[in-house]
Amino acid sequence: MLTVVPLHSGRASYYVEDVASGRAEGTGVQGEPPGRWVAGAAAGLGLDGDVGHGALAHLLDGRRPDGAGDLGAADRRTVGGFDLTFAAPKSVSVLALLGPEAVAGAARASHRAATDAALGYLADHALVARRRSGGDLRLVTTTGWLAGAFDHHTSRALDPHLHTHVVAANAVHGADGRWSGLDSRRLFAHHRAAGALYQAELRAQLTGRLGVGWDDRGRGLADVAGVDPALRGLFSQRSAEIRRYLTGVPGTSHRAAFYATRPDKDRRHSVADLVPGWRERAAAFGLDLDSLSRVPGPNASASGRHPFDPGRVVEGLSQPRWSASGAAVAHVELVALVAAAHPVGAPVATVVQRVSDLEREAGGATASGPAGSPRVGSARGERFDVATLVGALGRGVGVDLGGPAPVPDPAGHRHRHDVPAAARQRGVDHRGLDLGR
Repeated sequence: MLTVVPLHSGRASYYVEDVASGRAEGTGVQGEPPGRWVAGAAAGLGLDGDVGHGALAHLLDGRRPDGAGDLGAADRRTVGGFDLTFAAPKSVSVLALLGPEAVAGAARASHRAATDAALGYLADHALVARRRSGGDLRLVTTTGWLAGAFDHHTSRALDPHLHTHVVAANAVHGADGRWSGLDSRRLFAHHRAAGALYQAELRAQLTGRLGVGWDDRGRGLADVAGVDPALRGLFSQRSAEIRRYLTGVPGTSHRAAFYATRPDKDRRHSVADLVPGWRERAAAFGLDLDSLSRVPGPNASASGRHPFDPGRVVEGLSQPRWSASGAAVAHVELVALVAAAHPVGAPVATVVQRVSDLEREAGGATASGPAGSPRVGSARGERFDVATLVGALGRGVGVDLGGPAPVPDPAGHRHRHDVPAAARQRGVDHRGLDLGR
């Protein structure tokens, strides 16, 4: 999943002093790797390799990395930056922290590749600057992120929790040569789509590297098949705390419960220190961590095909907000739906192309190409008629159901994606969907 949090004035110090690990004072999170600069605008300022904490502090304050003068982004003073946090499913975190080294390495590499791919999508489609001249407003492309990425491996409850904080300055370098604040409305509008693309890319990466199967959790989320659900629950103490709080305090929002139950960070341990305790806890509950060595399976596809289930998109479009007569779906919503409809995942570029094909068939000027000339208008992109989209899906536009079917994993699990013919049938069955017309 992906969360995006603005960093208001006074909050930047937390990310410099706490999220950025390995400080000389020794009070950062122990055992975490140093941050890395994200490809993009950082390169134009000579930033490469490990994140320098002084440079990050200056950037979040609107200054140049060396502190010598500001970036000329006077319109971004109230918000210093944004924290984009990409969190892996619990099963992937368990593999990354407790699996055999080859499996753990594949899980970590897949998470990083998926994070970078989702950031690339946002850079191409959401990272723009606004320019006003007289009464006219225009958008300009940028050179990309001015951000550092910090890979972390534990939750505040000290459970395995693979996630990456991308700490981005609220400063972009426009194609016109000017620095300014980014158009945050587009960043937030694309956040759900980027999260779904991260999940799709992660599934594709792990399927390709390890041949794993997937247990569908709905809404575009899935866990690696063969990772015992009891293990996932055992190492999800924060989620359990939040659920208990929500039960005990009816009417509380999930966000409020998250902060109400949020413990202080425990700085006494390193990641390496925690691993033996995790293993002991699993053993105490009779859970077999050796089973993680059997998770890799035969589902890797030599052809690189990424089956797409159009019925899942149609199911999503049958939600009440889109089922009324004349309903339309925004571009960013369609990206999220199509990304979720790839049961074993797909590269970001594949998903974006399928969305573009569908939108073109739906009769709109596609909004899904790279942001070479971003349009002024709704940050959520163009809207498309739901009935027309359903018809296009029924005709197989943008649909590739070819390639070998993923087979059941060695433990004998069968998953919703095991039989592509079911996807074909679902696509046909849903062409008769009652859209309220």
